[in-house]
Amino acid sequence: AQASITQIIITAVEADKFPDVGIYVRVLDAEGATVPVIGDNDLIVMENSESVEFTHTAEKRGVQVALVLDLGAGITSRGATNASRIDEMKAAASRFVDTMQPGDAVELITVQPARNVTVVQPLTGDKDLLKTAIDALKPGYTSSLTQGLTGVEQAVNDLKAAAGPQVAQAVLFFS
Repeated sequence: AQASITQIIITAVEADKFPDVGIYVRVLDAEGATVPVIGDNDLIVMENSESVEFTHTAEKRGVQVALVLDLGAGITSRGATNASRIDEMKAAASRFVDTMQPGDAVELITVQPARNVTVVQPLTGDKDLLKTAIDALKPGYTSSLTQGLTGVEQAVNDLKAAAGPQVAQAVLFFS
């Protein structure tokens, strides 16, 4: 059974071929999940209260995510699982990489006092590259949240430069 459409989010509008206009949207169900298939009769496009003809094409777009890991103060202390916090952080980042779907890309950024903000792995869909980079992470020693936020700022700037507005993007900050 097809999910009920409860929300449509316009992510981009292309008007460079006016009067033909391209509109990129995300169609969501009541739980906020993407509705994977939309039938010809599921949407009505209106202009000045009049229905207009349109065509649609469904495209699965990947998501781009920057993982920012603060490898500073307390990173070698024991965490919730009794493993070191760096091992817990690496395990969580690795599990996230395992969830990647075709078309997804992840960037790995670390924040450490000696090196400040480092792009360890630029955006890639290669899970093996990402896991190798995660496994190689070493702890640093900082207590400055400002440095962590600098890493987030780097991630936001990298994602802005990487794709147009029709690609979903997110930053995950591990501290």
